[in-house]
Amino acid sequence: MNRKNLFSTTAELSAVIVAAAVLWFGASAASAASATALAEQIRGVGGLKAEISDTDANTVNVTGSAAVTSTLILNLDRDVTVNWGADLSGSVASKYILNLSGPGAFNLSGIISNGIGGCVTVTGEGAALGVGAGLVGGMGLFSYSSGREAFLPKVDRKMTDFGVCKSVKVTNISETSWFYNDVFMANVRAAGGLLVDQYTLNWAPLGNGKGVGKGVYSEAIAKLKPYLPNNLEKAWEIAQENSVNPDNPGGFSCLIEVESLEGEVTAYLMDAGWSYAWMDDAFRREGVDKMLADNKIKALFVTHEHMDHYWGVPTVFKYRPDVAVYHPASFFPNGKQYLKDSGHTGKVTEVTKGLHKVQPGMALYLFEIPIILKVYGEMSLYFNVKDLGLVSVTGCCHQGIILFADTAYRELKYERDKFHGLYGGLHISPFEDWDPKYDDLVIGLKKWELEKIGCNHCTGIMTARKFIDVNYPVVRGTARFRSKSDVYLGNGDVITFGV
Repeated sequence: MNRKNLFSTTAELSAVIVAAAVLWFGASAASAASATALAEQIRGVGGLKAEISDTDANTVNVTGSAAVTSTLILNLDRDVTVNWGADLSGSVASKYILNLSGPGAFNLSGIISNGIGGCVTVTGEGAALGVGAGLVGGMGLFSYSSGREAFLPKVDRKMTDFGVCKSVKVTNISETSWFYNDVFMANVRAAGGLLVDQYTLNWAPLGNGKGVGKGVYSEAIAKLKPYLPNNLEKAWEIAQENSVNPDNPGGFSCLIEVESLEGEVTAYLMDAGWSYAWMDDAFRREGVDKMLADNKIKALFVTHEHMDHYWGVPTVFKYRPDVAVYHPASFFPNGKQYLKDSGHTGKVTEVTKGLHKVQPGMALYLFEIPIILKVYGEMSLYFNVKDLGLVSVTGCCHQGIILFADTAYRELKYERDKFHGLYGGLHISPFEDWDPKYDDLVIGLKKWELEKIGCNHCTGIMTARKFIDVNYPVVRGTARFRSKSDVYLGNGDVITFGV
């Protein structure tokens, strides 16, 4: 299977082909050698017609035009070829289901369409990730074949040249945004759900003492502002007295060191974490406090406004209040005011939608997307590493890994025209739940043939294990400093891309 023929655009996921199947290869109850036996095991519902070929008893011809939901039922006790001649040009709401059972495998070929509406979903006993030989033997599905490209508009690649760097080193300062999922979600539910404003949750440090869901930014910051950023110990003491579950916050932050072709290394900080106490300890543990004080960190990139990436920002300003800050222009008023109230005295760059070059081989990209807890927009980083290719670094990847990758493919020029590496939180199973649709993301990532993956934070331990199970090149961690597993890069762990 040519991996480059997996999902090529986000539109494919939403409008053409959704889901991937792995067929069940079990014991056959009957040999079913005749066309008559096979005919009893297939049928079309809702406008689809399935018939045995007149010339080949092991071929099924599918014709017709589907209604809103149409189903082709295949109970295969042997291998067959399915010739898909049904019209796939229905509305986007149309849905075509292949319901699979039985031990037989199939090849799907001859797909014809007058448009790109609708989708094909696979259901049945075999529709699960990682069963036997099914990933190779059973994915004759249209979405895993070169034929599906006939449905898709040609991608107009801009091939923007943003230069080349020699290497990228990422030190994970803290990936433990919070320590107890059950506590976090109990607070969210009590406050009204995932669509409430995060500034009303009464989480530390921005608590006003009135209880969960009753927070007011101006009341909370009035208690803290006299002590920011120089007396974080006192500020956090006040926060603990007035906030809900103040021991749960941790934070996300990483140090990024970019080496130019000439050998000069420039350091940047991505995100500032959440808890003042936790992040101050983490910065000192990794020497970031001294790097900030010695003016060795060029800028702070705040990827998005979520508390676990941003509310720890006074900890950065404690050591260097004038550090340059980049954040999405879509920050809400409270978020912008918090930057000032935290004691920042340096330059602020509000990043707008799209691509922004930072230095040769390094660029920011702002995705304008709505995010839970009333946050809008997230920035991610792209690097072009000499002789290796593209390295993508993200905080939470709320935009989704498919859009993250496809944006780079559409917009950027990079070495070898190759996706080399990926680091960060991929926001697939942050609460360690699992939905079958997440399997599509795991499989979809295979298209890019990444050579090194460093995942953590909101990726989820379950997702990291899935990556390892399908032999993705995951760099494992050491599970130190309260990181929960070594299946991903934890606190204090390092990943390098390049020399």
